[in-house]
Amino acid sequence: MWFVVAVRCENDGSTLVQGSMMARYSFGMQKSGSFLFAFGVLCLVMSAQKPAVNGVVTGHVTCADTNTPARLAYVVLRPVPAAIGKSTSELREVEARRVQTTLDGSFYFPKIAPGTYFVLASLAGYTSPLTAVGIGDEDLLEPSAGLRKRLLDGIPTVTIDGAGSASINISLERAAAVSGTILYDDGSPAPGVQVAIQERKDGKWSMVHNVAGDGLGFGSTVTDDRGNFRITGLPPLKEAIVEADLSLQNSTLTFSKAGWGRSSGSSSKFSFYSGNAVRERDAKAFQLSMGEERSGEDISLPLSKLHTIRGFLLSKTDGHTLNDGSVELLFTDDRSQLGSAEVRDTDESFEFSFVPTGDYLLRVNYAADVTFKEVPNPPGSTPSTWMSKNTVRSYGYVELPLHVDSDRESLAIEVPEREGTPKDRGHL
Repeated sequence: MWFVVAVRCENDGSTLVQGSMMARYSFGMQKSGSFLFAFGVLCLVMSAQKPAVNGVVTGHVTCADTNTPARLAYVVLRPVPAAIGKSTSELREVEARRVQTTLDGSFYFPKIAPGTYFVLASLAGYTSPLTAVGIGDEDLLEPSAGLRKRLLDGIPTVTIDGAGSASINISLERAAAVSGTILYDDGSPAPGVQVAIQERKDGKWSMVHNVAGDGLGFGSTVTDDRGNFRITGLPPLKEAIVEADLSLQNSTLTFSKAGWGRSSGSSSKFSFYSGNAVRERDAKAFQLSMGEERSGEDISLPLSKLHTIRGFLLSKTDGHTLNDGSVELLFTDDRSQLGSAEVRDTDESFEFSFVPTGDYLLRVNYAADVTFKEVPNPPGSTPSTWMSKNTVRSYGYVELPLHVDSDRESLAIEVPEREGTPKDRGHL
């Protein structure tokens, strides 16, 4: 005799598994016990295969200053982490979900596993929850007990229990913004200059990030063709300055039908600050309030007082040119860094392109003789190869005074042998 067996889901009654079973009967039903046992085992197996129960998160995001929907805003659903007593070196991976709001400001997350989640909404021009609390994305990975409580107090959360749903409404506050113009002192605009906002924390200046909660937040911008910049999404700041970075980068470009690639060469960078200062400590700081639109943070770059320094690193023992190393330019009084440059294999030289008139220390680190080997990239990659670096000999550290009042070409820096260093260093 054949029996039809169907197992149905307890939640919605849908059929999960359907099959048949044959039981052989003899007179007296002697094998009925075997049938009942087999049927019971099948039921246990089917119940063990019941899928996980998930819920739904919905909500709306509005702009507090206009009371209108936050259209096409990003909303991130990120699990609330457990408190970590001590930071670990273990790499932690967290999976978050991100959607955009529709034109009425609503959002929808289906199939959310049970648990408690941060709801992080962001829109250009408005303060994100992480920026308001004053933390970054990385702080969500391993928070201390105190930081976890601060996060829970300052960031909206929802909890999913089983197959239930949760709904939340979020109102975004208008963020502060800083704008200005970067010009050279001859009146011409400075396009393509990287501009950032620095905030004084615990006596030190650090970059302000308008963190979005999805790893895509940033706190800097680049000047346009007229030298104008505007940075928004900023929280209230007690003491802030503008930093403008002049940089030169040399690179090799490779083009093919599969695309294009770039490998970096030598580079140099110098920073200028609010009030046309060349040092952070001399910058003219300002205060920023919630929702403030601060304009007029202009910086003039002193072309007439900027000089170029170009030179080589030489072995002090035999005078040959070294093809690798790092060179820093330091202020003499507090040894803070004005700029840095790298010696590359392309021309075996270093260059500082925007050095103001003054007295400095030139410091050389990690000088070496190196060899390069061309290594193929995976098929179809652009460029098709990359350069592997092998250190043959490492050299010591050297620091020299340097007065700058004009351009300096072909500056030769002798670097001593590194004490106790074997001639062959092996691979990096």
